[in-house]
Amino acid sequence: MLVNLNVFIFLFFISSVISAKTLEWQPCSANHCLNEPQLYTWQEALNYCANLKLNQHTNWRLPNRNELISLIDFKQRVPAINIKFKSNTKNNIYWSSSTNPEHPYKAYYTSFFSGYSYPSFKGLDAYVRCVRNIEP
Repeated sequence: MLVNLNVFIFLFFISSVISAKTLEWQPCSANHCLNEPQLYTWQEALNYCANLKLNQHTNWRLPNRNELISLIDFKQRVPAINIKFKSNTKNNIYWSSSTNPEHPYKAYYTSFFSGYSYPSFKGLDAYVRCVRNIEP
């Protein structure tokens, strides 16, 4: 099934969403497909994605700030995320891998409540959705 969305074209494949930018997104927030999603500090989020084995792949990682922002859809509310991810996303904040260059003890998160991205202390608990690059 091919769906044309404002910025990306998404294809459904093995319960995951693959964007035209050759990214495959984890279909649920961390542990959300089986249980209630967990909260992670920034370092725990990096480790979770680095150790994720899903759909026979092990090259998962925490998305950078721009990749995570690409999921925002301001036409959606509660949460402000592309409709294809809505049912498996908490209306809350998600970590990106991007460290704040001015304050290395902070990293950027994206809020799917507001649809914006802000830096915060890396010890803050937030949700996680991993991504992986797909070789063309």
